This record gives sequence, C-alpha cells and structure tokens, in this order.
Amino acid sequence: MTFTPQQIIEQTIAILNGVNWAAYGDHQVTNYLAYIQGQHSDEIGLMDRLLGEFLEQVLGFTLHQNLHPQMTAKTTGKRP
Repeated sequence: MTFTPQQIIEQTIAILNGVNWAAYGDHQVTNYLAYIQGQHSDEIGLMDRLLGEFLEQVLGFTLHQNLHPQMTAKTTGKRP
C-alpha cells in the first residue's frame, strides 16, 4: 500500500487527534501542540501507545506479520 504525502499527514493527524491528551502531560494539556511545547516525564508511555498505530496506519506494517509487539516495561520490568 502506497500513501501520498497528504495521506500520510492526514493519517498522522488523525492518530494524534485520537489521543486523550488529558491523560498525559500531568493532565494539563488538551492537544499535541500543547504537549510538545511542555516538559513532561511520560513520553515513553505516550510513544508505547502511538508507535504501533503509526507503524500500522501510516507505514502499512501488519501486527504479528511484519510487526511484532514490543514487550514493554510493564510486562518485562525493563525497557528493551
């Protein structure tokens, strides 16, 4: 599957708009722009959530086919 640059941007925006930003950034942010402009300690948790969506929806990877789930700190007790 090949995406146009516009489709990549639109899909990335859709992923970022789908985040409950109130759960990140010490519950002080409401959108991606506010999040990236601040200093937050929860980037790893945010990326654990967003990376899989980005790889599947924007880059076209398929979970369990050419994309394997990462074992997170929650399941292994350490970062890979």
